[in-house]
Amino acid sequence: MQQKLKILVTLILINYNCFAQSNSLDSINLSNCSNRGAFNLYIKKFRGEFIGGAYRNRDLTQSFSPFNLTYNIYLPFEIALNYLNNIAHDKLLKTNVVLFLHHSNYGNYAIGGGFRNSFLLFKNTYFNYQIGIAWCEVVNKKLNDGFVGMGAAFHHQISLSYFINKKIEISLNVLHLSNGNVFNSPDNLQDVIGLGITFHR
Repeated sequence: MQQKLKILVTLILINYNCFAQSNSLDSINLSNCSNRGAFNLYIKKFRGEFIGGAYRNRDLTQSFSPFNLTYNIYLPFEIALNYLNNIAHDKLLKTNVVLFLHHSNYGNYAIGGGFRNSFLLFKNTYFNYQIGIAWCEVVNKKLNDGFVGMGAAFHHQISLSYFINKKIEISLNVLHLSNGNVFNSPDNLQDVIGLGITFHR
C-alpha cells in the first residue's frame, strides 16, 4: 500500500513540474493583460456628417470652384477594436456602414453607401478612409462639374478628424468620384476638398 502511495505522489510531482505553467509565465501573462484587445459590436445613436467644399472635374483647364456638399449618415452599429480592460481609451480601429449623398451646386448628384474605416493616430484624432458605390444622376448635362451621365461610380473619402468633445467631430476631407474603369457607365470624374463637421448623439 505504501509503495502504491509513493508511486502516486511521485507521478503527481512529475506532472506538476513538467506540465504546470510556471510562476514566471504567469507573471508575464499578468503584465500583458493591460495590452489585451477585443473586437466589440456597438449599437450607436444617430451620427451624421456634413462636408462642404470646392470641386474640380479633373479637367486641367478647371481649378477648384465652389461648391460641393456631401452628407454622411451612419447606420446604428459599429465594429471596434478596443482595450479589453480599459474601455476609457479611444478605440484603436472603427468600422462603420455609411449612407451618403454627394452633389454639386448645379444639382447633379450621387447617392449610395459604403464602409468607413477609422484608425487612431493619437488622442481624439483619427485617419479615416471610406469607400462606397454610388449611383450618379445628372440633372443638367450642359454644366461642367464632373458629372457626365447616369450610372454607377466609386465614391472615396479620405479624412483627418478630431473630436472636440463627445458630441462634435471636425474633419479635413478629400473626396473622389469616378467609375474606376470598372462600370460600363459614363466617365463621371470629380475631386473635392472640403471641411466637415460630425454630430454624435
